[in-house]
Amino acid sequence: MEDAHRCSTSSDLSDSEPFQESGSEFVPFDEESADEPSVTDPPKASRDVKSRKRVRNEKKWRRSVAKKKRCAGEEYTTRSNRVVPAKTFSPCVCSCKHHYKNMIPEKRQRALHQYFYSLENFDFQTAHLFSLIKVENKLRTYTGNLQSRREKTRIFLLPDKNDAERKVCKTFFLSCISGYS
Repeated sequence: MEDAHRCSTSSDLSDSEPFQESGSEFVPFDEESADEPSVTDPPKASRDVKSRKRVRNEKKWRRSVAKKKRCAGEEYTTRSNRVVPAKTFSPCVCSCKHHYKNMIPEKRQRALHQYFYSLENFDFQTAHLFSLIKVENKLRTYTGNLQSRREKTRIFLLPDKNDAERKVCKTFFLSCISGYS
Protein backbone atom coordinates (compact mmCIF):
# COMPACT_ATOMS: atom_id res chain seq x y z
CA MET A 1 0.00 0.00 0.00
CA GLU A 2 2.89 2.30 0.70
CA ASP A 3 4.27 1.70 -2.81
CA ALA A 4 0.99 2.66 -4.33
CA HIS A 5 0.92 5.82 -2.20
CA ARG A 6 4.51 6.78 -3.10
CA CYS A 7 4.08 6.21 -6.81
CA SER A 8 1.85 9.01 -7.87
CA THR A 9 1.15 9.66 -11.48
CA SER A 10 2.06 12.85 -13.24
CA SER A 11 -1.61 13.73 -13.53
CA ASP A 12 -1.89 13.76 -9.73
CA LEU A 13 1.05 16.23 -9.45
CA SER A 14 -0.21 18.54 -12.16
CA ASP A 15 -3.48 19.04 -10.32
CA SER A 16 -1.97 20.26 -7.06
CA GLU A 17 1.52 21.75 -7.62
CA PRO A 18 2.84 21.44 -11.19
CA PHE A 19 6.54 22.18 -10.43
CA GLN A 20 6.93 20.52 -7.04
CA GLU A 21 8.72 17.36 -8.14
CA SER A 22 10.40 18.65 -11.31
CA GLY A 23 13.58 19.89 -9.58
CA SER A 24 13.14 23.37 -11.05
CA GLU A 25 13.49 26.45 -8.88
CA PHE A 26 10.81 28.28 -10.86
CA VAL A 27 8.31 30.14 -8.74
CA PRO A 28 5.03 30.88 -10.49
CA PHE A 29 4.02 34.54 -10.80
CA ASP A 30 1.42 35.63 -8.28
CA GLU A 31 -0.90 38.35 -9.45
CA GLU A 32 -1.39 39.45 -5.85
CA SER A 33 2.33 40.19 -5.36
CA ALA A 34 2.50 42.35 -8.53
CA ASP A 35 1.19 45.35 -6.60
CA GLU A 36 3.93 45.09 -3.99
CA PRO A 37 7.24 46.80 -4.84
CA SER A 38 10.16 44.47 -5.37
CA VAL A 39 13.57 44.88 -3.79
CA THR A 40 15.18 45.98 -7.08
CA ASP A 41 12.64 48.72 -7.89
CA PRO A 42 13.64 52.22 -6.76
CA PRO A 43 11.09 54.02 -4.64
CA LYS A 44 8.47 55.86 -6.69
CA ALA A 45 8.93 59.09 -4.76
CA SER A 46 12.54 59.50 -5.97
CA ARG A 47 11.47 59.25 -9.64
CA ASP A 48 8.88 62.01 -9.29
CA VAL A 49 11.06 64.47 -7.36
CA LYS A 50 12.97 66.88 -9.56
CA SER A 51 16.63 67.39 -8.75
CA ARG A 52 17.82 70.86 -7.80
CA LYS A 53 21.30 70.16 -9.13
CA ARG A 54 22.50 71.91 -12.23
CA VAL A 55 22.38 69.67 -15.30
CA ARG A 56 25.84 68.96 -16.63
CA ASN A 57 26.39 70.08 -20.24
CA GLU A 58 29.87 69.02 -21.32
CA LYS A 59 29.52 70.54 -24.79
CA LYS A 60 29.60 74.03 -23.30
CA TRP A 61 32.66 73.46 -21.14
CA ARG A 62 35.61 75.66 -22.03
CA ARG A 63 37.95 72.71 -22.65
CA SER A 64 35.41 70.93 -24.87
CA VAL A 65 34.76 74.08 -26.90
CA ALA A 66 38.51 74.62 -27.35
CA LYS A 67 39.01 70.98 -28.37
CA LYS A 68 36.26 71.18 -30.98
CA LYS A 69 37.63 74.44 -32.38
CA ARG A 70 41.18 73.03 -32.49
CA CYS A 71 40.00 69.99 -34.48
CA ALA A 72 38.03 72.25 -36.83
CA GLY A 73 41.08 74.45 -37.43
CA GLU A 74 39.41 77.52 -35.93
CA GLU A 75 40.91 80.07 -33.54
CA TYR A 76 40.75 78.91 -29.92
CA THR A 77 42.06 79.83 -26.47
CA THR A 78 44.33 77.44 -24.57
CA ARG A 79 43.99 76.64 -20.87
CA SER A 80 46.66 79.25 -20.15
CA ASN A 81 44.61 81.91 -22.04
CA ARG A 82 46.91 81.99 -25.06
CA VAL A 83 45.06 82.59 -28.33
CA VAL A 84 46.00 80.19 -31.11
CA PRO A 85 45.21 81.55 -34.58
CA ALA A 86 43.02 79.65 -37.03
CA LYS A 87 44.59 77.29 -39.54
CA THR A 88 44.69 78.98 -42.89
CA PHE A 89 45.50 77.48 -46.22
CA SER A 90 48.65 78.62 -47.97
CA PRO A 91 49.74 77.08 -51.27
CA CYS A 92 52.71 74.79 -51.09
CA VAL A 93 56.16 76.25 -51.71
CA CYS A 94 57.88 72.89 -52.01
CA SER A 95 61.03 73.30 -54.08
CA CYS A 96 61.86 69.66 -54.72
CA LYS A 97 62.67 68.29 -58.16
CA HIS A 98 59.32 66.50 -58.66
CA HIS A 99 57.17 69.66 -59.03
CA TYR A 100 54.19 68.34 -57.11
CA LYS A 101 52.43 71.70 -57.28
CA ASN A 102 51.96 71.12 -61.01
CA MET A 103 50.46 67.64 -60.46
CA ILE A 104 48.11 68.78 -57.71
CA PRO A 105 46.81 72.27 -58.46
CA GLU A 106 46.17 74.89 -55.77
CA LYS A 107 42.41 74.46 -56.02
CA ARG A 108 42.73 70.74 -55.21
CA GLN A 109 45.18 71.48 -52.38
CA ARG A 110 42.64 73.88 -50.85
CA ALA A 111 39.89 71.26 -51.15
CA LEU A 112 42.08 68.67 -49.36
CA HIS A 113 42.82 71.16 -46.59
CA GLN A 114 39.14 72.04 -46.13
CA TYR A 115 38.09 68.38 -46.14
CA PHE A 116 40.60 67.51 -43.42
CA TYR A 117 39.31 70.23 -41.09
CA SER A 118 35.67 69.55 -41.92
CA LEU A 119 36.00 66.17 -40.19
CA GLU A 120 36.06 68.02 -36.81
CA ASN A 121 36.98 64.91 -34.85
CA PHE A 122 40.52 63.89 -33.98
CA ASP A 123 39.80 60.19 -34.51
CA PHE A 124 38.35 60.76 -38.00
CA GLN A 125 41.23 63.06 -38.91
CA THR A 126 43.76 60.47 -37.77
CA ALA A 127 41.99 57.73 -39.74
CA HIS A 128 42.04 59.97 -42.82
CA LEU A 129 45.79 60.55 -42.41
CA PHE A 130 46.44 56.84 -41.99
CA SER A 131 44.59 56.19 -45.24
CA LEU A 132 46.94 58.63 -47.03
CA ILE A 133 50.21 57.39 -45.49
CA LYS A 134 51.57 53.98 -46.43
CA VAL A 135 54.30 52.35 -44.36
CA GLU A 136 56.62 49.90 -46.12
CA ASN A 137 59.89 48.17 -45.35
CA LYS A 138 62.97 50.06 -46.52
CA LEU A 139 64.37 48.91 -49.85
CA ARG A 140 68.12 49.53 -49.49
CA THR A 141 70.74 49.64 -46.78
CA TYR A 142 73.86 51.72 -47.34
CA THR A 143 75.56 51.17 -43.99
CA GLY A 144 77.11 47.78 -44.66
CA ASN A 145 77.30 45.58 -41.57
CA LEU A 146 76.08 48.21 -39.12
CA GLN A 147 72.51 47.94 -37.94
CA SER A 148 70.50 50.97 -39.00
CA ARG A 149 67.71 52.22 -36.72
CA ARG A 150 65.44 53.01 -39.63
CA GLU A 151 63.46 49.98 -40.73
CA LYS A 152 60.41 51.50 -42.44
CA THR A 153 59.71 54.04 -45.18
CA ARG A 154 56.65 56.26 -45.19
CA ILE A 155 55.04 57.03 -48.52
CA PHE A 156 52.74 60.07 -48.60
CA LEU A 157 49.89 59.92 -51.11
CA LEU A 158 47.47 62.65 -52.19
CA PRO A 159 44.66 62.44 -54.74
CA ASP A 160 45.31 64.57 -57.82
CA LYS A 161 42.72 66.32 -60.00
CA ASN A 162 41.62 62.94 -61.47
CA ASP A 163 41.37 61.30 -58.00
CA ALA A 164 44.38 59.10 -58.73
CA GLU A 165 46.75 58.78 -55.78
CA ARG A 166 50.08 60.53 -56.35
CA LYS A 167 53.21 60.05 -54.30
CA VAL A 168 54.34 63.37 -52.79
CA CYS A 169 57.07 64.52 -50.45
CA LYS A 170 56.47 65.03 -46.74
CA THR A 171 56.73 68.84 -47.00
CA PHE A 172 54.09 69.02 -49.71
CA PHE A 173 51.82 66.59 -47.82
CA LEU A 174 51.98 68.62 -44.61
CA SER A 175 51.44 71.86 -46.49
CA CYS A 176 48.31 70.56 -48.22
CA ILE A 177 46.69 68.90 -45.24
CA SER A 178 47.47 71.12 -42.27
CA GLY A 179 48.63 74.37 -43.79
CA TYR A 180 52.09 73.71 -42.35
CA SER A 181 54.89 75.17 -44.42
